[in-house]
Amino acid sequence: MSPYSYKEKKKAVDLYLKHNESYSTIQKILGYPNSLTSIKNWVKEFKKNNSLSDGKTSKYTLKERKRAVAYFLKYRKSLRRTCRELGYPSYTLLAKWIVEDVPAEKQYCKRSSSLIKYTEEQKKDIVIKMCTTASSV
Repeated sequence: MSPYSYKEKKKAVDLYLKHNESYSTIQKILGYPNSLTSIKNWVKEFKKNNSLSDGKTSKYTLKERKRAVAYFLKYRKSLRRTCRELGYPSYTLLAKWIVEDVPAEKQYCKRSSSLIKYTEEQKKDIVIKMCTTASSV
């Protein structure tokens, strides 16, 4: 969801198309957006569709969203792996979807979160095995 309204996007596109302004000049004149890439994408979208999105529609369909969340839940709960394998969305967006769709999995959306979660019993077994094995760890 874009933080910019249709009117704001259209103003930037008009400056580019009608007044032949550069992306950086448009950014200076309007004071937004933070990224020149946003303006480029708005112009590209307008040239392709002859219109702009209202900023309320998602780039991804509900089916794509559900697929990404399901993949995340099925395969080791890794944001990085899910985004890499599917080719979408960004880590931030996937984490947002997970928190909204499956709040119980919120713990896996933290950057410092370990990939594998062990119970106390599993941890004790691992330490005992390490201490009683003759080979090096």
